[in-house]
Amino acid sequence: MTLSELHHVPEAMARRRERVRLRDQEWTHRLTATRTELSHAEATVLVTAITWLGTEAVRSRRVGRHPRLGADLYRLAPAVLADPGAGTHPTAVI
Repeated sequence: MTLSELHHVPEAMARRRERVRLRDQEWTHRLTATRTELSHAEATVLVTAITWLGTEAVRSRRVGRHPRLGADLYRLAPAVLADPGAGTHPTAVI
């Protein structure tokens, strides 16, 4: 079943939304446990940003054809989630 087909199956869409919500909640919890200086709202924004980046990267045909997409995303995600003072600014990673 594709994402576009889920709109026609309400219970499937509800299950998918719940899975996404639980995943984001878990990631946010883990991020705030690792980076204690972050508020819950700040951690939520970072988690949302990195999941959005991955989702949009694979949805875009142009970006999806990038030969190093997987490797770049693998390096970029930790940089986005890292402490800003760690010297891993996202633009320096890729």
